[in-house]
Amino acid sequence: MAKSGRLVLLADTLLALYRNMARIRAVEKRLVQSFQEGLISGDCHSSMGQEGVATGICQHLRANDLLFSPHRGHGHAIGKGMPLTQLFGELYGRVTGCCQGKGGGRNLLSQEIGLLGSSGLLGATITEAVGAGIAIQLERSDRVVVAFFGDGAALHGRFHEGINLAAHWKLPIIFVCENNLYADQTKFEDLTAQSRVSLRGRAYGLHGIDVDGNDVTAVYEEAYEAVRIARVGDGPSLIECRTYRARPFVEGLEEKPARPLSERDEWLGNDPIVKFASKLLDADHASAAEVAAVEKEVVQEVLQAHRDAVEAPFPNSNSAETAAAE
Repeated sequence: MAKSGRLVLLADTLLALYRNMARIRAVEKRLVQSFQEGLISGDCHSSMGQEGVATGICQHLRANDLLFSPHRGHGHAIGKGMPLTQLFGELYGRVTGCCQGKGGGRNLLSQEIGLLGSSGLLGATITEAVGAGIAIQLERSDRVVVAFFGDGAALHGRFHEGINLAAHWKLPIIFVCENNLYADQTKFEDLTAQSRVSLRGRAYGLHGIDVDGNDVTAVYEEAYEAVRIARVGDGPSLIECRTYRARPFVEGLEEKPARPLSERDEWLGNDPIVKFASKLLDADHASAAEVAAVEKEVVQEVLQAHRDAVEAPFPNSNSAETAAAE
């Protein structure tokens, strides 16, 4: 991809990136605990460990840009601007949720912030984004669409159909593959002859990019260019972010022997938040006091959102047939 020029990140931007990553991590920690306490009646897919991807991508999006998220979508919703009270309310099944508590964690939706839904259907975000991209192209605006999906979705036909049409029609889409190396509990490279998803994108004529998903500044820089290209009408990009989930595929699932302990230890030692905090401190972009203040701030924010959700009522049974979101 031809770069528009070197991107200079200011201290305020770097601290904003850290704040969002820390917020996602604090939310995920609280949700894991809430699941164990029985506050979440459905399943819970934690994105802990993958915070750098959602943060680096979403930081470039405007309120009227559109986003489609898969089942592991808490971080995407937060990155797009969903109030934490709505996120916790939805996972706890309360009326304060983004869908009045009727959707749960796999069905997060808020038209107000441009989040047009999360889906447990593998690859659905890709084809949904194509439809949204066509609509934006017809309205002749400079809005963009982001479609997050996992490596497992790249094994489905929707992936090929979607990116082919997006490339052919030069739609304003940024496809983001969060390649956490495992499709459910099976190693991705054991399922495919070509495990580099970005290369598949290039084969269809997309701007295909590989990036370390645990390096938020690297993700941010590549996303900047992909969003710029989409806004000026130069077509879609596919950013493959190699990362690793710190939690099981779904909370409550026994992991052994799916992921080797040595592999997990190596990746968890490459924690995106710890790594970024060290980078901020080493380069004097933030002080230890500023980093600590951010961490304290987000923990308090998450605790308040959790308490508000617990105290909120459940939906009335009379509302069962009314729309969860309009």
